[in-house]
Amino acid sequence: MCPVLPDHFWQTITLCHNTGRTYSGARTNKVFVIIWFGSIVITLNSKLLGGTISFFQSLCVLGYCIMPLTMALVVCRIVLLSGSGTVSFAVRLTVVTASFGWSTFASTAFLADSQLSNRKAL
Repeated sequence: MCPVLPDHFWQTITLCHNTGRTYSGARTNKVFVIIWFGSIVITLNSKLLGGTISFFQSLCVLGYCIMPLTMALVVCRIVLLSGSGTVSFAVRLTVVTASFGWSTFASTAFLADSQLSNRKAL
């Protein structure tokens, strides 16, 4: 089980705030609600499957998993500022694919520790 430190909780909150702040105040609220609702869904799903994850641990997992996607957003915006075209599309596709893979790997690694040892991944 990964230890949950208060820093991880505040990093997730800051990430929600900064992602929403990139756009407008209404989007900040939407991002915040989506992250918290996602954390509730992950916690309930894990508890129903016999896992040992808490609400705040799942919130931290979401923070770890959203960070690569947020970095991809920043990189894609910078690439779009330099121009659009086939090369720009290829760079953005590569960055988004890599960040999606990173996010998937991070979530699998964190959530695997919270499940019972006799369970197998599908």
